[in-house]
Amino acid sequence: MSFRYMNPGYGELLTVSGTTITDKTYNPYSGVALRQAESCRGVVLPYMPTEIYMKATFYMAKNSSRQLSFTAGNGNGFSYEGGYYPSYCVSVNNSGKVQGKIVDAAYLKENALNEILMYFKAGTADSGHAYVNINGTVVLDAAFAVEFKDASNHYVANPDEVEIYTGSSEKDFVSNIILSDLPIDIREHVIELPVKSVESDMTKNEDGSYTSTATGQVLWQQIDWDALVKKYGGDSKLTGLMLETNPAYRTGEVLKSLVAVQQDGQGNVKEIGTPTELSLATDGKALLQGNVQQKFLELVSCRYGLKAGGENGTAS
Repeated sequence: MSFRYMNPGYGELLTVSGTTITDKTYNPYSGVALRQAESCRGVVLPYMPTEIYMKATFYMAKNSSRQLSFTAGNGNGFSYEGGYYPSYCVSVNNSGKVQGKIVDAAYLKENALNEILMYFKAGTADSGHAYVNINGTVVLDAAFAVEFKDASNHYVANPDEVEIYTGSSEKDFVSNIILSDLPIDIREHVIELPVKSVESDMTKNEDGSYTSTATGQVLWQQIDWDALVKKYGGDSKLTGLMLETNPAYRTGEVLKSLVAVQQDGQGNVKEIGTPTELSLATDGKALLQGNVQQKFLELVSCRYGLKAGGENGTAS
């Protein structure tokens, strides 16, 4: 099954937590953006596919001591190397050797938001491919020898990890991160859906969290679709859904997973993702992927939820 990771700009949703700031200057869509000072870390994917699409928005401050990296596997992606002659570079990995293409700085904007969309397909010089679009300009679109994994030379701690790194700069930020093995449009942005009401057959605790004691119990959230239609228009399309539960953990070995579900206006319920197994750690969290491709107007009677699958688990 395909995967789709989405993050509006929360450092806590990275493998190693980064720093989150709230400021619409750096993300006008949801108001959050992140910094990540630990290199070679970012997001661990369910698996490293043979084809990957990567999108993010970078705010690049003028005269910052930036060192940026947004790469998959062994260095496939966009990076910035500082120094006396700083350069923006699109790098493609082949057998542990990074092949670079210097990007004209004119494609990028300082003290502004930069949209970066990339696609890499593993293969030989004839069958592989690399595509990079920066702010609507295609700076690379060509056959390329691309390799995601090479045991002798890992650029990341985990070969299934995408590196998201902003270096020591406190002026550069990342937001609107989307990673998938299916196509992404550069116009896509990650927004937080406004919740109008919550309903559940789980037990509500005093601290606001919910405890599930039986398989099939659901924590439903009714989205304020009217507000979204008013803000973005009814023809705007929901291209994916991610439900975050934090904390989320299990207390036994029977009921130990959650899965995203959708209910339509006729009351029909269907799973829209794969089950996510919960940790026994009480500070655990879970990110549930939902596969949705519908216009806002088509979703006004729908609601989404977390279904318990499998002995007791707690989510909030």
